[in-house]
Amino acid sequence: MHYLVDGYNLLFKCSWNHLSTNLEQARSTLIQELDKHASVLNLHLTLVFDAPMQSDELKRGHFNSLEIIFTAKGQTADDYLHDFVAHSQKKVVVVTSDKTLARKVKALGAFVESVPDFLIHLRKKVSVKADAS
Repeated sequence: MHYLVDGYNLLFKCSWNHLSTNLEQARSTLIQELDKHASVLNLHLTLVFDAPMQSDELKRGHFNSLEIIFTAKGQTADDYLHDFVAHSQKKVVVVTSDKTLARKVKALGAFVESVPDFLIHLRKKVSVKADAS
């Protein structure tokens, strides 16, 4: 299953953001922590961040096992996630606590997981995997 994560929505709702008051550092910490979990669990995970003032073009890259997307100028992460789901041939899970986005992507057939539920689910799976080792 492909997980599409509303990056800043996750960042501002999770415990990793307390590590820094600098947005870039907090984002970097989040990426590193999610990469560890995604690697251990073999998850297909894409983080999508708003970057509407940065560039006219969407920026796509990878950090180890994560795909990371910064939206183009004038495009929000919500817009990108909605468009991705609308054009996807596969079932995806959108991770967000944004109720409007959740409603829109559910209507398109995506599964939705709230940020708190995603974090609980992720930590449980990592714990189970560690106990099994």
